[in-house]
Amino acid sequence: MKKKLLNHPISLAISAAAMTVMLIAIPACTTGKTTVTATVTVPQPPISTIPGTGSLANGQNIFLTAVDSDGVHVTAQGFAMMSRWFACADCHGQQGKGGTVYMMMAQYEVPNITWPVLTGPDFVPPFTVDTVKRAITDGKDEKGKALDPFMPRWSMSTQDLSDVVSYLQTLK
Repeated sequence: MKKKLLNHPISLAISAAAMTVMLIAIPACTTGKTTVTATVTVPQPPISTIPGTGSLANGQNIFLTAVDSDGVHVTAQGFAMMSRWFACADCHGQQGKGGTVYMMMAQYEVPNITWPVLTGPDFVPPFTVDTVKRAITDGKDEKGKALDPFMPRWSMSTQDLSDVVSYLQTLK
């Protein structure tokens, strides 16, 4: 079954929760006095080790971790809880090339968002800086049509948005 967009960290969180239930329930079903304590850690995006400062580094930080260079977590409208676990790279890949992600026993096809693809012949009309910004914040494609509902509508400052688009322009 193919669907569009979403990501595997939620399934990891669900798997971790299921494992916790099993670790607690199995010993409770035995006659012994076994006690099991489990801690579930929800996967978080890796802390970026991007050298440098400035707009490009900030855009890369947001793309990879959903946290800007000031340590402010970028959230998504309608997906506030989801955006605490996801960043752009979690679905689109660290190089923005997209592909297939697996989530809750389903697979989702995620588009390539490298700059040559966004501005090339695959999209008519091609994306521009402004339409990419609209896709990120409003969930609208190059023609103004709604993107997949699983694409978060990100809320960030004007500077952070410009920095993310500047970083996307470096993805080849």
